[in-house]
Amino acid sequence: MKTVKDKLQKFFKENENKVFSLKELNEELTKIYPDENLYINRSIRDLPKRGFIEEMGGYVTKPSRGHYKFIKGLAPSFKKSPFSQAMKKKILKRDNFRCSWCGCPETKDNPLQIDHLIAEDKGGKGVYENGAVFCTKCNITKSNLDITSFGRKAFEKYLHISKKEKDDVTSDFLEEILKVFDKYERR
Repeated sequence: MKTVKDKLQKFFKENENKVFSLKELNEELTKIYPDENLYINRSIRDLPKRGFIEEMGGYVTKPSRGHYKFIKGLAPSFKKSPFSQAMKKKILKRDNFRCSWCGCPETKDNPLQIDHLIAEDKGGKGVYENGAVFCTKCNITKSNLDITSFGRKAFEKYLHISKKEKDDVTSDFLEEILKVFDKYERR
């Protein structure tokens, strides 16, 4: 039985140099494997991190956010996550095996991941204090924002919703929270 990763690799090999969005990949694989309920999100995000994939004879890249492309030949080297498996287990235990943001436990459709609070490309290190548990949904939302920007983005979203629903109490509360973000961002 082939794994989801095997099916993705086969698909990409047959579609060299074509760019696919995550939605298009889901649709295409559903056409090819109609009797299977494939969850490709975790597998597809891993492929660009692997660099050269010997069994494919090339590598998968992300030309833009949420889009993937297979290129034949050697891949540029990619930096691996600096969190060791032991460190990941320690962070999972510290965060009670729940998402740091929404508090949900791991599920089949929403696995837990360890990520940087301060992104690597913004100088964040792979140390215990800079690691946090996120479910897939929250980690995608977080992207490479630092935790302050991520929090601000979430509260701005909720403020927009509360204003749309004419919930003045919640809107006032969220506006006060955003003032605190403003106060501390200027330091």
